[in-house]
Amino acid sequence: MFIHGGILHLFMNLIGLGIGSSLLEKVLGPVKLIAVYIICGILANLTSIYWHHNTVSVGASGAIFGLYGLILAFTVFKIYPNYMRGFTWMLLGLYAGVSLLVGFFGGIDNAAHFGGLISGFAIGSLLILIDKEKLKNGAN
Repeated sequence: MFIHGGILHLFMNLIGLGIGSSLLEKVLGPVKLIAVYIICGILANLTSIYWHHNTVSVGASGAIFGLYGLILAFTVFKIYPNYMRGFTWMLLGLYAGVSLLVGFFGGIDNAAHFGGLISGFAIGSLLILIDKEKLKNGAN
């Protein structure tokens, strides 16, 4: 069971990273995208450490959820054009929502997922406060 679950988790991470980064690279540029990914990954892992005192957890899921937190911020604060927001809501529900629900059944570090999602949303909100028009131009 673990091997199949692990392969499914890896597959979901690959899909999530591919779709999420393709939505964000045009808006942020490759350097800022990588920086946000790394920062979200660190914050997600710190959340996991705080939540699970005696457990070691590894993986990229928290950083990927950070990208989805950014997508959530860009959707909520209307950085993406109208025609894209329906897609981003659907993507957030299907990828992030389903992954979080599956995480409640065990074997997946939802603390890292939530830490990444919240940190990505916070970073996205901060980026919007700093330069909303530049982000909107990149999203078009």
